[in-house]
Amino acid sequence: MRAGIEGLGDCGVQDDTPLTNGQLAEVCLAAGRHAQALAAIDQALDAVSRTNERWFEPEIHRLRGEILASGSDPDRDAALTAFDHSRELARTLGAKWWELRTATALVQYRQSLGPCEDAQDLLRQLCSAFSEGQETADVKKAQGVLSV
Repeated sequence: MRAGIEGLGDCGVQDDTPLTNGQLAEVCLAAGRHAQALAAIDQALDAVSRTNERWFEPEIHRLRGEILASGSDPDRDAALTAFDHSRELARTLGAKWWELRTATALVQYRQSLGPCEDAQDLLRQLCSAFSEGQETADVKKAQGVLSV
């Protein structure tokens, strides 16, 4: 994936965009490479600051929360702060989809810590706000998290 991102630069695409670094972080997280995932997230946030490209920013903070919540030494407070920041940014942007993804991740994480009725209520409200897209992977995942 790193080679692909570098190859984008050869085609004239800026290789340090928030999107590409966020996607790299997600791949690193899935591979269990937490330090590399966190470094890619930091690069994505740097790119947001430099380019002011903010449409993907809520997703970057959601990913940051997931990275901080996982691994051998999770940082509970920092993860919850990242999820909260992601939700606030999504609301500010009017990005319900990013908010749904963050609420789903938040509920999954909070369920691992114990009861989380408040987070589940938020996710239920967000799921009910989608009149279309009920068959998409993100809505199905949110509904599955609620059924646990």
